[in-house]
Amino acid sequence: MKKNTVKSKGKASLFSYLALLTGAFFVWQILFSISSRMNYLMIDIFFSKHFSLPLNILPANLIFWAIQISLYCFFALAVWCVARLAGQFLNLSWKNTRRIGFVLWGVSVVAILLANELFYPESLFATVMHILLSYAVAEVIFGIIITLLTLVVVLAVLQIAQTFWRSRISIKVYSILGLIVLGVLVGYVVQRPVKVVQIQKSARPNIIIIGLDALRLDRVGYYGSTNKTPNLDKFLSGSTNFMASITPLARTFTSWSAILTGQYPKHSNIRFNLTDQTYLKLSNTLPAILRRNGYQTAYATDDRRFSNISKKFGFDKVLNVKEEGVNDFVLGTVNDFPLSNLLVNTRIGEFLFPYSFGNRAADATYKPSAFLVQVKQFLNKLNPHRPLFLSVHFCLPHWPYTWGTLRDNPALSNSDLYNLAVAKADQQFAHFLNVLRKRHILNNAIVIVISDHGEAFALPGDRLISRKTYIAGKFSRKDIFSKMNALLENKSKALNVSVGHGTDALSFSQYRTVFAVHCFGAQKNAKRSVNNIVSLIDIKPTVLSMLNLASPATDGKSLLPYIKGKSIVSRPRAVFVETGFTPTAIKSTKISVQNAIYEGINIFHVDPKTDRIVMDLNTVKSLIRAKQRAVYYGNWVLALYPMKNYQLIPILVNRKTGQW
Repeated sequence: MKKNTVKSKGKASLFSYLALLTGAFFVWQILFSISSRMNYLMIDIFFSKHFSLPLNILPANLIFWAIQISLYCFFALAVWCVARLAGQFLNLSWKNTRRIGFVLWGVSVVAILLANELFYPESLFATVMHILLSYAVAEVIFGIIITLLTLVVVLAVLQIAQTFWRSRISIKVYSILGLIVLGVLVGYVVQRPVKVVQIQKSARPNIIIIGLDALRLDRVGYYGSTNKTPNLDKFLSGSTNFMASITPLARTFTSWSAILTGQYPKHSNIRFNLTDQTYLKLSNTLPAILRRNGYQTAYATDDRRFSNISKKFGFDKVLNVKEEGVNDFVLGTVNDFPLSNLLVNTRIGEFLFPYSFGNRAADATYKPSAFLVQVKQFLNKLNPHRPLFLSVHFCLPHWPYTWGTLRDNPALSNSDLYNLAVAKADQQFAHFLNVLRKRHILNNAIVIVISDHGEAFALPGDRLISRKTYIAGKFSRKDIFSKMNALLENKSKALNVSVGHGTDALSFSQYRTVFAVHCFGAQKNAKRSVNNIVSLIDIKPTVLSMLNLASPATDGKSLLPYIKGKSIVSRPRAVFVETGFTPTAIKSTKISVQNAIYEGINIFHVDPKTDRIVMDLNTVKSLIRAKQRAVYYGNWVLALYPMKNYQLIPILVNRKTGQW
């Protein structure tokens, strides 16, 4: 009896110690996360003071933290079980078994941290390990540790097998059932391929719009870049390419809204990201018209924080990382812990962490392949006998230009990182086309590839004007350079540089977009480049004219003659652009999320019905008055820059000569 008591105490003390160590490990992670992200903590506090947060966001938060705690409880239990079983197999004393337990726990913790460094190098705790160990050293140590852990687990399994064969039949039955359950759990952890369950067989052409966020033409091989984009190049070489396509407003939501409505922001009343959709009139959008004509309509994106395209635009189905709202901002950011990171992109992670799986905004753990898994599942649920209108938007090239598996080099500039993101997006684009091919969606389809806007990196030429090309006129301002520097908050004093997107109406780098049409099946397109200025608002009337459908309520023009290869002689066309809401904090190569939040906190509120963050209608008028506006007409651009007193500085630029 005394011996059994000692064993019982040994067992209990081992688990208690392991639980205590694991609890301390978890608390350390929380404290380290807070100290490393003090700016984000201040944002959360500031956010909660200024926003009236609805109570219905609490369940998701409570569930999230319950899952996190459960993971660490399971970790402690797993180490305890393996240590006990391995100790029993080796006939060790309880003293030595406890030692194995402590060593096993410590080695497992190191393995988890090393796995984060190797598999998710952009995650918070990976950066900690990388300070101590290079990737090469980490790979060697991780390999050794995994080998040792595998050996200990094998000993534990052998002990289970040994106990199994010596047990009664009832115990064997329960053991087999337990192994089946364990196998199912392992199957859910491993992300298995999604099978093709339906094949598209519609007689009418499918309409596919593929958006690549923030893609500049000069970073694509087809347009002369040295950046490697072989998949896009192959597609574009067989397309009708509009070389001077312009977005009306270089922000994702407003740009996509212009595509779907065929209207300028002024006419659609969609002039900012996070626009309140309650008062929008969206009955004649492209998807709404196609739906009335028998099409099933669907939209998918891997980041919806600022691009809230919803079913109101005429979509039957909308796939997203999670229905957008406050929790998409909060939980998508805070979920960066060593254990959960290793599960995020698995099948069980898709269930446990819906705000992180396939979410480009959760860049520390984002894997492009995870979003494609969601798209495949999404397509399998569509009706294969109805024509399909599908819009898919990939956000990989968007700031911060990193993703979960990228081993970032601190010496790389934003422009260099952007090139890597574009190359990765090129691979994602190819995989998506293969998904469409396997489902025969491309057998009869009109595919339009666009970028919603470009991007500026403070490079020479990112703004059309410069000091050298200025021509003073009779009525020109004497203080034009000082006024422009003050207006643009330009520290470098170089007028020909610009940053971001939607921040400057004279930044052709921001407003110029990829726009290519490629027909598969019965319809054909001319393989050509069109240099005339066009706009993304032309997509709606173009698609409808290709289907012989009327195009009501549109500012755009059908580009079908260009696609058919016809020679067109016409006067230059005026295309209008405007800027978005631009906090000072994002007019920099080093964006301050904290300052951007502080600047915009009084402009937005949380809709208690939808949990969405939306723009406050009372502030819209003043923000509209602060917009820059421009009209592009052939090689000419006329821009209006508002000063602080809302007086306007008009600037006339020749894009070809640079003179202004």
